[in-house]
Amino acid sequence: MLDAFDQTEARDPKCLRPWIVLVHCARHQIDLNAVRSRREA
Repeated sequence: MLDAFDQTEARDPKCLRPWIVLVHCARHQIDLNAVRSRREA
């Protein structure tokens, strides 16, 4: 999951595009996404 964020940052370092994250009922992925998105905001 964190690798996906790293790849997205490499492709859009200025965060000009909207990011969409899909997870499939994996609580740890939801938690990682929440922490990372708060850090990016």
